[in-house]
Amino acid sequence: MRKKFIKVTFIVVLFCVLNTFSFAAQTGTDTPAVVCTTSVLANFTAGIAQGLLDITTIAPAGMCPAHFDIKPSQLQAVREAKVLISHNFEPWIENLLISADHTDIERLILGGPWNNPPSAIEKIDQIALTLIKQFPQYEQQFTVNKEVLIQTINMKSEELKTKIARLNADQLKVIASTHQAPFVQWLGLEIVATFPSPETVSTRKFLELLLTGKKESVGLVVDNLQSGTDLGARLASDLNAKHAILTNFPGLIPQTESLVDMLIYNAEQIFQAIGVTE
Repeated sequence: MRKKFIKVTFIVVLFCVLNTFSFAAQTGTDTPAVVCTTSVLANFTAGIAQGLLDITTIAPAGMCPAHFDIKPSQLQAVREAKVLISHNFEPWIENLLISADHTDIERLILGGPWNNPPSAIEKIDQIALTLIKQFPQYEQQFTVNKEVLIQTINMKSEELKTKIARLNADQLKVIASTHQAPFVQWLGLEIVATFPSPETVSTRKFLELLLTGKKESVGLVVDNLQSGTDLGARLASDLNAKHAILTNFPGLIPQTESLVDMLIYNAEQIFQAIGVTE
């Protein structure tokens, strides 16, 4: 009789424990989901969320998002997400939402550059507003995290500006990839010409860049890693100029895990190209 009582008691206790876990699983312990199309948008979002959201990145940092083919395995993340944060140049977005049967997802579309501090901060502000609207229970945490992130960007920005000012590099003339021109301009360098993605540059356009480079005594050609760097390397060689390769997305290159790390890395590539190291 005693053994039977113990056995029954054990079963009852086990049943209660299992029901407790089941109840917890059904009452909102799942982390809210957000999908970002690129690593830079995911980095902004993660900096604001600090673990409060489940963030999925669609396009890897090493690939141009405008030429990325969506994978079937990524559809589930979109189906489960409450927010989709994107740029305005991903041609596969609409097909992705249709395939995931989630065209009514809350969307935040962020156009324009992101690879210089003012543009980055503008996008961080927009992302924070959207996250607070969709997840008001985290408003205080999101607001504090956003301010910390912006403070960090501003602090590092001042350091980079101070360094470039000491170099007197404002006399250096540059030909830059259109994707990196906003950062180069923010840094204070003079851009005399820009070039788009290499596959769209005709022989005539290349010769025009070459003539401009020689006329202006260009000393530096700045390339964008994700767009391909052969054209910039050839142009720099023909001009006898330095060649710097910058990245537009954090996470691809070691020690560029965040936007701040990426800004520092890109600035260092320019410093090293013009022969300045510290």
